Amino acid sequence: MKTNVLSTINDCPTLYNEAKSPFAVYDQEQLVKIHTTSDTAITSTNNEIDKLLIFAVSQLKCTTSFILETVLHNCGIDEITQKDVQKRLKILSACEFIDAYRFEENNKAGTRSSNKVYILGWRGAGLLKSYGKKVRLGNYLKTIDATQVKKILSASQFLIRSGFDINEFSMCEPVFVPSKKQDAKATKIFRPQGLVNINGAETIFIESVKQNSGWKKELLDKLERIATVSMAKEHNISFCKHNTSLLLIAENTEHMKKLMRFVEAQYICFPIKIAYSADTLIYADPKNCIFSIKPNFFASLFSA
Repeated sequence: MKTNVLSTINDCPTLYNEAKSPFAVYDQEQLVKIHTTSDTAITSTNNEIDKLLIFAVSQLKCTTSFILETVLHNCGIDEITQKDVQKRLKILSACEFIDAYRFEENNKAGTRSSNKVYILGWRGAGLLKSYGKKVRLGNYLKTIDATQVKKILSASQFLIRSGFDINEFSMCEPVFVPSKKQDAKATKIFRPQGLVNINGAETIFIESVKQNSGWKKELLDKLERIATVSMAKEHNISFCKHNTSLLLIAENTEHMKKLMRFVEAQYICFPIKIAYSADTLIYADPKNCIFSIKPNFFASLFSA
């Protein structure tokens, strides 16, 4: 996957009739659980597609039906359609293999998002444990707000549509740096939305940036934490030896320009390479969605 090197920020691409990001944030949003019913009741499943869906939901922490459809296509199940995926998800959520949620705006009674969000249910956790799989329950999601969930979905869309294998990356796993004091506990520095290992030699932190109030302050705090990890000699990312990079994902192309300008104004030099993308670009053309504004910036990770 290539990186497009731009001479200036103004050279950033624009999309004709660019739609709003599917993960755009709105004021006073919250996640509300959907109580699904189905004519089909199951307490166990040997259906291979069902098992793959449950595993993918667990690995991704939270996801949508469109991302899951791409997961299945990446696994070679090309004949599956969005309608097929939604049908299986309805059955699995009705039987608590997964849990379904939707976004609602508190300030607009009855306003709902068309996108459903899926996390692992208690019966799905039991199924994965029976196969010896590591279970990633959605308890973490219950402690964060809707904006943070949309950031995770944004990172997931990039990783899945870019063709990364679902076992090659992790979502929302905390990064620790050992304390300098003897016998002291390691310090949790930050929790990236996505972290991917490239051939055991390079690491990419994936961070989605939303246009919520306070986003600049949040981003600066996260960048400082990432810098701390990148400069630490020891941390809990065993495969991150020398090359660590960061991909910042904006909502759309205009937001990407704004994001580039902000980061460039704050840092003359950042300890790791930074590249940029946008939700809308990832959806439109996942093979041509990464940009940088310095020569050869980030090129080693996404060379053709």
